Amino acid sequence: MEIKIVDLKTLKEINKESIKKDYNRNIEWKLFQSALMKSMNERREVVWKGMNTIVALVPLMIHEHKMGEKCEPHVRCRVDTNYCLSDFLTLDVPMDLFHSLMCVETYMEKLKEVA
Repeated sequence: MEIKIVDLKTLKEINKESIKKDYNRNIEWKLFQSALMKSMNERREVVWKGMNTIVALVPLMIHEHKMGEKCEPHVRCRVDTNYCLSDFLTLDVPMDLFHSLMCVETYMEKLKEVA
């Protein structure tokens, strides 16, 4: 599975879907956003862009349980914040939603087009 690239606006919507489906791994949004903004503002090599800030979803495994019960397959992902947060954040993403997201290769190609 490919690494996906999302902005925080999209990540927040994915998180809402994960919560709706009662998946085990979700993000406590206000804490996450506050910690990420603080960390990025302290570093010089990354720039906080509000809800346009980009993060990566790194697929770890196909997961098929929630609350200890078998359920539909979904993708457990690590949320990569460019090493701005030391926490290992994981998010369970619905399979169809995960496959609809932009992969890192496509994102890099788009960056080259605008450069």
